[in-house]
Amino acid sequence: MREPSCRQLPVKPNCLALFAVLALPAGAGITIDTTAAPEHAAWAAKALPVATEWLPRLANLLAVPGSGGLPDVTVKITPEYKGVAFASGSGITMASAWVRDHPEDSVGALIHELVHVLQGYPGGSEHWLTEGIADYLRFSVYEGKPAGYFPKPAKVQGYRDAYQVAAGFLAWLEAGEAPGVVRRLHAALRAKKYTPELFVKAAGKPLDDLWREYTAASVAGKKLPAGLTKLSYKQNGGGAFVAGAGGEWVEVQGGKEHARFKETARSEEAVELYDAARGIRLRLGADSVSLQRNGSWSPLYAAEWEAKP
Repeated sequence: MREPSCRQLPVKPNCLALFAVLALPAGAGITIDTTAAPEHAAWAAKALPVATEWLPRLANLLAVPGSGGLPDVTVKITPEYKGVAFASGSGITMASAWVRDHPEDSVGALIHELVHVLQGYPGGSEHWLTEGIADYLRFSVYEGKPAGYFPKPAKVQGYRDAYQVAAGFLAWLEAGEAPGVVRRLHAALRAKKYTPELFVKAAGKPLDDLWREYTAASVAGKKLPAGLTKLSYKQNGGGAFVAGAGGEWVEVQGGKEHARFKETARSEEAVELYDAARGIRLRLGADSVSLQRNGSWSPLYAAEWEAKP
């Protein structure tokens, strides 16, 4: 994938420094093991050069004294794991079913996990920052998502929702209030020296005050349209979630049933669904589909409601 331009990135003030090349030892490599899922060999062949290109870029963005060289990374795709992906040391495990069902998301998920490999934070580190930094580098830098893409829950300490919520907050800080804050946070977390006072030093204001400023312009959540029972999306070849009787929902792709869900909760702003067979929870909002990861909602698809035919 080509390198995003300064125009595409929301982190404009730091753009020249963002992709500055630092002297990092060469020789590290990435291996994608599809032994347990040979049907993903073609996906691996496309993902490998992207991962190989972006590992040193990510390392450059996070590089601090004592970072060391690039690790050798092994990515294993397996049908045994039922989640999305996780990193442990220099190894990454990806769920075969997720790669199959979400090819557009899977490379981005791999980028997220490569960040975790590079983070190497000690136990007890701030979860919201660990995941927020990984999603910041994935969505804001690698994918070049605009500021409006990131969810901004209007609640006290909403940044603790982690993932894309924290990523958008970090992108906002990088773009104006505290350029370079992500690298400073990364260095502090690696050294087990993080405290919220770091935000005062970087931006001159307490963390919670910065969060309030960030969310000040946010509006109340969009309400679901009335009387519509089909939510369509265009990603991954297109599909839809269609309401049935008794709280049943069917996900349709290519004109065929792809998965079944049970409605577990409903509000004016969202419908929550659960696929017991795969252990997947989704949230159908006014214009998006979100996936629950580690207790937080992460946007998956842009979507549009319509009447069921």
